[in-house]
Amino acid sequence: MKAYLETFISFRYLRSGNKKDFLSFISIISMVGISLAVAVLLTVISVMNGFEYQLQKRVLGVAAHSTIIDSNGPIEDWSSIGKVILKDSKVLNISPYVNERGLIILNKNLLSLNLRGVDPALEKGVSQIDTMFSEGSFTSLSEGKFNIVIGASLSRELGAKLGDEVIIMTPEGVPSPIGLSPRMRIFTISGIFDVGMYEYDRGLAYINISDARLLFRKGSSVDGIRLLLDNAFSVTSITDDIVTNLGKSYYSNDWTSRYVNFFRSIQITKSIMFVIFSLIIAVAAFNIVSTLTMVVRDKRSDIAILSTMGISRYSILLIFLLIGLIIGIIGTFFGILVGIVVSFQLSNIVYLFELYFNIDLLAEDVYFLSDIPTQIRVFEVIRVSSFAILLSIMATLLPAISAFKRNPSEGLHHE
Repeated sequence: MKAYLETFISFRYLRSGNKKDFLSFISIISMVGISLAVAVLLTVISVMNGFEYQLQKRVLGVAAHSTIIDSNGPIEDWSSIGKVILKDSKVLNISPYVNERGLIILNKNLLSLNLRGVDPALEKGVSQIDTMFSEGSFTSLSEGKFNIVIGASLSRELGAKLGDEVIIMTPEGVPSPIGLSPRMRIFTISGIFDVGMYEYDRGLAYINISDARLLFRKGSSVDGIRLLLDNAFSVTSITDDIVTNLGKSYYSNDWTSRYVNFFRSIQITKSIMFVIFSLIIAVAAFNIVSTLTMVVRDKRSDIAILSTMGISRYSILLIFLLIGLIIGIIGTFFGILVGIVVSFQLSNIVYLFELYFNIDLLAEDVYFLSDIPTQIRVFEVIRVSSFAILLSIMATLLPAISAFKRNPSEGLHHE
């Protein structure tokens, strides 16, 4: 009953003198300030989470978990090496590859790219590239057909479409009467993939491994072996054991070492953003200080009357603490609600903004991704809401203690 009385008085003090208004203007301002701060913080964190998730998903969709390479040069008998690798139960699939730089030419357009020769059937076991095609298919890379599949960004820069014939030029020269001439071969575009990551969509193309061996004069050798593991996050310990079994000349190159700077920068940025936008919540929480200070000043006679009626000072302290808690909870609730809605619709909002102002806010060659991904995590929502409510309570302490220390006689004297 006592707790109900304190809660009732807290809600009553939040009301304005005008009976038509439920909350006083200054209370609404305090709640709106916290709501906006919480919504902005949650939206920023969800964007950072989305970038981290999408980068990881798209990197692992194309890049192998790990790659085994021979420091002495190309691997001549990759099938024997593959049998040794597959003895480890944590290795699910393997795929040999040939990797070289080259130039692709269509009409007057000439661009550099990374050419990867693979066996389509085996490559599907270590990556998800076959599921990322907008046109054509990965299985079109048949041996001897000299087909090539390229990324969506590369096709746009070249002005290429499915079925076009392009010239692939290698850096290796061929002796001729007039000196060294570059090796060239005509390939037919049989597929266009769209990973959504500029590094791959612009700079990578696939050809059949047999065609790659002929083009680059590799014979029967390969440049390395790509691995799919049962746990992408334990890749270092797994590949260390594999390399030990293979011999000293072999080493591994896993996805964590190649992209560690991407994910580290995202974690650092997310931490910095949390601190910066937490300060906005702190500033919004200071509105509660002014709100309660005015309430304490306005209700000093009520405090004196309640004290003379037998309500303890700790109950008065609790009343004003509850006012700050109510403002914090209501503001945080609506902030979380707005933050979730904005996070889910952020891509559409950005698209409309770009369309209206005719600008590109997220250039894919700068930010690696061509859209703004978002991911809302329950832990982040709990962390943000707990932080906002905690700051609201802390902002309440000073005026609440002021009410706690107020002498009843002073309040009655002013009346």
